[in-house]
Amino acid sequence: MTLRNRLSLQFTLLFAVLLLILLAGIYALIERNRKFSFYDKLDDRALTIGQFYLAEDNLSAEGFMAVLKKYPRSLNQEVIRIYNTRFEPVFIKEDHIHWDKALLEQVVTQKRIHFTKGQQQVAGIYYVDNSGDYIIIAAATDSGGFENMRVLAWIMGLAFIVSLMITYILGRLFSRLALTPISNVISNLRSVRATSLDKRLPISERHHDEIDELSGTINNLLEHLEQSFEAQRVFIANASHELRTPITAILGEAEIALLKNRSVEEYKTTLRNLVEDSTRLTNLIGSLLELAQANMDNNHLQPVHMNELLWEVVDE
Repeated sequence: MTLRNRLSLQFTLLFAVLLLILLAGIYALIERNRKFSFYDKLDDRALTIGQFYLAEDNLSAEGFMAVLKKYPRSLNQEVIRIYNTRFEPVFIKEDHIHWDKALLEQVVTQKRIHFTKGQQQVAGIYYVDNSGDYIIIAAATDSGGFENMRVLAWIMGLAFIVSLMITYILGRLFSRLALTPISNVISNLRSVRATSLDKRLPISERHHDEIDELSGTINNLLEHLEQSFEAQRVFIANASHELRTPITAILGEAEIALLKNRSVEEYKTTLRNLVEDSTRLTNLIGSLLELAQANMDNNHLQPVHMNELLWEVVDE
């Protein structure tokens, strides 16, 4: 995987995590608001039921007419129950839905409770009236709220997917722009050869950043390589010249000696010249080896067993 694709995916993944946390938080807050808002509706509905059945004698005619206008406005799948303090149902008969005594006692103790049963939300209030105290339980299903939450979830899901696609495209563009200086460095380095080590990477004089530091480091490396190659070229030229001189002398002495028959003294003179030139050549080669060993990195040296080394020398 290229660095550009890796940066794009990492940027998209980071944005996806942050966006998912944000959307989840918004959804949770809206769901919480929906639930508490519906509980308020249930409380208001239970209070309206109590006023309709119990508070006619406590309200003015106008107030009771307002209650009558609100009463028909039932909630979805609404279930209303009214109990007296002996936990007996009054006004409205019980059917298959029945609230146990423990729940009713909890309403008496806490005066107001809210809880969820399946998809239904339930609100219980302790209603105080001059004719006695009563427990009113109102349960209903917030179908409209659930539908709105489903639509919101779909919208958030689509927005999440579209946002990821846009983020990935923008991430690729951003990574391309961010990696353009590195691509330029790579392109310039590809044109550098052993014969063109004098080339240098461009460095910005106004805005000095990490790419300029990298270019400067590479330029220093190229300078060291250029100096090393130049020193190697000069060394090879000088060594070739120094080695060619005694070899040429040896070959010349041998060829001259072979041109015709000579006396023993002349052959001895020729051989002495050959020995001198060979000794000079040997000394020159030894000096070159010492120079090469002097430039060796001591980090490459390793310990050896002297007995094994001596036996190898004897065998040689």
